[in-house]
Amino acid sequence: MAKAKPKPEKPDSGEARKSRYNWPLIRQRGLIISGALLLCGGIVTMAVLRPEVAAQVGKQRQVEPSISMNWPKLYALDAGPGDTWLARQTQRELLELAESALSGNPMDQASLVRCEELLMGTGWFSRVDRIARTPAGNISIKATWREPVAAVRCDGLDWIVSEKTELMPLHYPPDMSRLPLVMKPTSPRPAKPGEVWIGGDVEAGLALLAFLKQHDEIMKQVRGVDVSGFAKGRQLAIITDRGNRIIWGTPTNAHTPGEPTTRKKIEWLLDMQASPKFGRRIDAGAPVIVLNNPAGVMIDKLAMSDDLDSGSPPPDPNLLVDGQVTVTKAEKSKEIPPKVGETTPGPAPKPAPDPRRETEPGNIVHSQPVGVR
Repeated sequence: MAKAKPKPEKPDSGEARKSRYNWPLIRQRGLIISGALLLCGGIVTMAVLRPEVAAQVGKQRQVEPSISMNWPKLYALDAGPGDTWLARQTQRELLELAESALSGNPMDQASLVRCEELLMGTGWFSRVDRIARTPAGNISIKATWREPVAAVRCDGLDWIVSEKTELMPLHYPPDMSRLPLVMKPTSPRPAKPGEVWIGGDVEAGLALLAFLKQHDEIMKQVRGVDVSGFAKGRQLAIITDRGNRIIWGTPTNAHTPGEPTTRKKIEWLLDMQASPKFGRRIDAGAPVIVLNNPAGVMIDKLAMSDDLDSGSPPPDPNLLVDGQVTVTKAEKSKEIPPKVGETTPGPAPKPAPDPRRETEPGNIVHSQPVGVR
């Protein structure tokens, strides 16, 4: 049986060729590839030429920048919107320091970094929040300022510190800062501005001052806090504007068993300040006041201010009877009886009364102020 002959293939027609290739898709992909190649070429060109272009643009637009800074606000009843506690001379020095680091080239970012480093090194700022160039080519500096809260008397000068005991770039001759004092610290002064005052004594003194500032009537009569007794016994003393001493006791963030609370001590000071009996004085006009005595306030009007330092313990309440110092029973038992046949001498003549004791009965007072329960 004869095999069937294969049919000859017909040549491809135009329609067949069109159906085999999707020409619109090919054209679309070709355009995409061409665009990608052009984009890559542009990127490579910009990467090579960018430094030169930036330098040329910077030279063409380089102008002397005008610098503005957010100065610290002055919080006072009569203060205006732009008032500041920072001296004009210091303002000029800071602007000159920033200007020395900045350039007029708007493309120079490295100068902004240098400016931030220089400003942080001054000790005036806790941080620099932003240094930015405005469209006009000016420089705007926004920073968080350290606020002066007290002066630490050290090495014969009053060194200004922030609330976090950070040393600020300011110091004055004694009593010229018009800030409350932290006196007699045992820890050394920080090496440079911006560093904290270590040791804990300055921190404890600032904490007590911050607590007293909540009561204006008390703070008006406070000169500062003596922290010389902190290292040995964690004891603090308030020094009044008359140089009198108020033995405060342990810091505000600590408590000794049996010692009156911080609130009770403040109540006693407020009562004395409001009472004519105590001359409306938190120190009652006496050189020494003791607040850390468990039995109540003790006032010594005859003692000198240096007789009791901030670390001295309060007088023994067992020695106080009706405001007078007495002899304990143990001391009385040490009296030697007369020998047999000897006559007992009569009582010694009484010394002349001290006029201060007559006018100030109970010169050592072991009682609570009027109004204290």
